[in-house]
Amino acid sequence: MSASIDQGGDVPAGGKVVQFWHPAGAVFLAVSVAALAVGSLPESFLQPDFGGGFASPPALQVLLAAQAGLLMLICPLVLGRRAAAAGRSAASDEGALASIFPAAGEYVMLLVASAPLYVAAAWLSDATAGDVVRGLLYLTGVAMAAWGLSLWVAQGRAATTTAAALAAALIAVGMPVTYYVLTEVTGRGVPPDWLFSAGPATCAYSVAAARSASWHPAPIWAWALWPGVAAALAFARLLRAR
Repeated sequence: MSASIDQGGDVPAGGKVVQFWHPAGAVFLAVSVAALAVGSLPESFLQPDFGGGFASPPALQVLLAAQAGLLMLICPLVLGRRAAAAGRSAASDEGALASIFPAAGEYVMLLVASAPLYVAAAWLSDATAGDVVRGLLYLTGVAMAAWGLSLWVAQGRAATTTAAALAAALIAVGMPVTYYVLTEVTGRGVPPDWLFSAGPATCAYSVAAARSASWHPAPIWAWALWPGVAAALAFARLLRAR
């Protein structure tokens, strides 16, 4: 799916204008709209005993959780394949790291296009502006980690692409699934909280639902985890290139 969503080069040769919007953005918005619908009517998609436990529809929480999972799952492959299609050398550290500018620009465009969805979700969830800000700050950290994985996909090698895709799938899908499986095994009263906070989708859900007076996501380590992963991946990419 990643190869077919978007193969266009975002930094064309010769200093041409950078393209910040691609067809992949339509997929992101479509998933966001679907997540907003699910979060707005939780009783229609969840068991009555669980869905009836919501004081207000978790529209904002579900929206941000879906976006966090989607960013981690497909962005490494989309950005990496796009970089490879643009003709960047796999041995060029400057060429690989230069993708951060168009990737950041595209991410900002996605947030701008999603603004009406955030407003609607916050209203439905009875959320505050602080809830939205914390959610977007956490989402940005996840996007940075996805970009870090894309640097390895950009090499165009089957081994690194497979490893990056597997890591993205384990983080985006495997971690929340593991959390809920362990929760059922250990009992709902003893959930593995550290795993919940480490998963992008699950942590994004809790950050948006916190209704805290603080402007930053909590726990701090969960927020700092993904920018740290991005920095480590970029540094490792530089070392390998040299």
